[in-house]
Amino acid sequence: TLSKKAEDAFTEKGYNNKKATEKFREHEKSDLHNEAKRKYMTKDQPSVMVQLNDQLQRDQIERWKMLVIQLSSLHFLLRQGMAIRGHDELQGNLQQLLLLRAEDDPGVNAWISNRNYLSHDIVNEMISLMGNALLRSKLHQIRQCRWYAIIADEATDLSKQEQMTICIRWVDKFFEIHKDCIGLVQLDATDAQYLTTVVKDILVRCMLPLSAYWGQDYDGAGNMAGIRELERAALYVHCFAHCLNLCLQDSTRQCIIIRSALDICMDIEKLVRYSAKRMATFEQFQKQFASEEVSIKPLCPTRWTVRTGAINAILVNYHALVERCQEINLSHNDKYGRIARGGGVLTQLEQFKVYFGLRLAHLIFRATEQTSKNCSLQEGLQSVELTGTFLAWQRTNEAFHLFYKSVVAEGTKFTGKPSLPRTKRLPKCLDSGTDAHRFEMPEAFFRHQYFEAFDITAGKLKWRFEQSMLAVPRAIENLLIS
Repeated sequence: TLSKKAEDAFTEKGYNNKKATEKFREHEKSDLHNEAKRKYMTKDQPSVMVQLNDQLQRDQIERWKMLVIQLSSLHFLLRQGMAIRGHDELQGNLQQLLLLRAEDDPGVNAWISNRNYLSHDIVNEMISLMGNALLRSKLHQIRQCRWYAIIADEATDLSKQEQMTICIRWVDKFFEIHKDCIGLVQLDATDAQYLTTVVKDILVRCMLPLSAYWGQDYDGAGNMAGIRELERAALYVHCFAHCLNLCLQDSTRQCIIIRSALDICMDIEKLVRYSAKRMATFEQFQKQFASEEVSIKPLCPTRWTVRTGAINAILVNYHALVERCQEINLSHNDKYGRIARGGGVLTQLEQFKVYFGLRLAHLIFRATEQTSKNCSLQEGLQSVELTGTFLAWQRTNEAFHLFYKSVVAEGTKFTGKPSLPRTKRLPKCLDSGTDAHRFEMPEAFFRHQYFEAFDITAGKLKWRFEQSMLAVPRAIENLLIS
């Protein structure tokens, strides 16, 4: 109806002609026919606005699909504790994982090329949102179970910033124990008042009531126990493993013979393990002289209760270590000064007091290490009592004679005979006019060292585990068990 060249034969009057086929072919090439065809095809189609809106929705669905792929990839990397970015932007884990997933969905390539949601700020915001969502879900579970306890510890990172980690310990309705870390807090001070304020602020932010705070677990720092002044039900118990660690640390500091034994363990570990060549030669001597193949182990720098294995490795391989140090001492091609170090270690290994100190340290560390096993409070206290009983039994003349006899029988194969140390003359400013005590026999000297080590260890063990707060949790545990 809007055409300027309308033909009545096709609209109103009709058509009656013997040459219809030829006329139809001519009409198909006319502008009128093409215009009518276009109008007919667009008759049932939506408007341009509707089409634009539909295309926008399709783009949004596609972008939402790609965003979900990016979030799932990011979630995978976070779950596995892997780095998001690398030294090169294109070689980062997130970028490479998206490229891998693009093999299954070609739309990911366009998403990567667009890079609207791959900037550092947006990725960090996604990580923060995931962390907050996880934290809210976990805190909801904790609030449903009502009672909770806090585990906190301080540490200094590589940037020399003091940080405190906070963990919530709670029990669900199936009586399963959960320990969930809720984050790290940077500290500006470590006094009791500041730490108490930090703990209270964390509880307020997590919407955990202080009245449901019924337990504390720290590494023994007195500054951390100030929260109990606000909530008397928050029982505080010094960690048994940390108590034992401090006990052995104090004993080693005061017992010179044990301290020297641990020093020789560190020197041997550095001399043997820090060189592949020396390690290979030591293994050859080990097969020839050692009764069993036990590799040299380093001393743990923090946990004193796991040093028994390192001391035992030195004792088992004592003969092989002596032979190896002799070879190093006779060497002439070491330009880094390890000949002198090997000679110094050999000199110490050939001394009876060094072997005696290693055997004594192994005896004490092996006995106290059993106390650090995971157990209940009642079992832990019984283990401490049994350890104290064992230390008391070892501090007898009969036990010393048996120990000394076995050390002499084994040690003199590699070392010289027991001898008295050279007495040192006191400075005049410290000399009170009386002669210092002198041992007449080597056995008397080593007996003094033996009894001193057990006296110090037993005293430290008793002092560290005498906690006034243990009475209440011990009674609660006995009630629950009975």
